[in-house]
Formats: sequence, structure tokens, C-alpha cells
Amino acid sequence: MSIALFNKEFWQSVDKAQKPTLKRVFEELYTKVRESKIELKNIIKFLDSSKTLTQKDFQKKEFIKHVVNGTFYEYLIPIFEKEGALSSCKTENEKRDKVKKIVLTLFFDNDNKVYNRKEGSATQIFKRKFLTISKLFEFIKKENYRNLAIVLQRIESYLILERICKRVNKEKPDLALFTIHDSIITTLGNESYIKSVMEDELRKAIGAAPQFSVEYWQLEQDKNKVGAL
Repeated sequence: MSIALFNKEFWQSVDKAQKPTLKRVFEELYTKVRESKIELKNIIKFLDSSKTLTQKDFQKKEFIKHVVNGTFYEYLIPIFEKEGALSSCKTENEKRDKVKKIVLTLFFDNDNKVYNRKEGSATQIFKRKFLTISKLFEFIKKENYRNLAIVLQRIESYLILERICKRVNKEKPDLALFTIHDSIITTLGNESYIKSVMEDELRKAIGAAPQFSVEYWQLEQDKNKVGAL
């Protein structure tokens, strides 16, 4: 969902194709951002990715590539490992789990907390690797560090409910459809259709579709367990 933040239309509130915009998902923050004309101008300049911003564009492309491919945590492992941030981890699974927790902290914690300001902290390591992207996140969290989490959650709900589910309901009104955050539940035999709609709508809305996985629910034979279909 963070990829939407790298489209300048998200900040300018251009709304020709019903894409997620800051005004649509978080109007209160949109109003404050519009008041910060100098900082907003810098954001738009960064997102334009002109030839004079080659390094910034490279950072953005690296970030997006690994997020879309589902390899972001694996990409960060050697970076944090080199800085000694994973010294307590022995296995690759432990490293990945710790990096995942680090990323959640980077996105949703307060950057001004003492442990995040320390030179060797995960926050500072990430900022050195993705300086301009970190600046964008800092701008969103400036008034309230919770704003980034709110923006991403609202982008997610807009895409899942307003774009994907509404399209499915229009095309197949009798199809069983339930949601759990960024996941959609349907009946057996319709998973490929749902997956194709999700991919199509996400590409249209944010320019890329992530890696999807399909899980099947089955009734548990053990009477002491609750089953779900």
C-alpha cells in the first residue's frame, strides 16, 4: 500500500481514474499537507524523478521492486546484518522475523524516541539506505507518528472495499464475498477470478500488484476444534 505514496497524484488529489488520493482516504491530513506548501513542493519534486534526481529515483525503484516481489525483508537482512542489528539471530527464519518487526517499527513507531535516534538503531540504518523515502515517511508522521499507519490502513480499505469488492459485486452479485484486512474470502472455484480482479485493480490504482497466495479452509475433524469454510 505504501507504493501509492510515490504517485504524485496521490498528493495533488488528481482523481480521473478513481485512484487512492490523500484527500479521499484522509482529508484532515490532506488539508494540513496543502498548508505546508514548501514541503509539499519538495515531495512533488522528489516524486517527479527527473534526471537531476537519479539517486532518489534509484532508491524509490529499489524499494518498490522488493515490496512488489515480496522480497523486501530478504533484501534488508544483509543490510541490517552488516550493521550488527541481527547479531542475536542464528537462523534465516529468525533473521527474517526480526527484520519484519524492525520494518513495522520503522513504519509505525515514533522516530523521535530515544532508541530510534541512536546512531546504530534500525531506524538510522534504514534512513541511511533509503534517505529520501524516509524523509517522505517523516513528513507524513510529522504532526502525529500514527498518521502513516492510518494512511496505509485507509488506502488498504479503499482498494479492497471500494475498488475490488465493488467490482466483484457488480460483475458477480451472487458470489459469496468476505474480507479480512487485505484478504478476500470466497467459495471454492472462484479463487482465480478474485485473484485476477485484485491484480487488475491494484495495478490500475497503484501501478503494481503484489505477490498473492491462496489458502484453503477445511472443516476440522476434531470435535474440539471449530472449523470454517
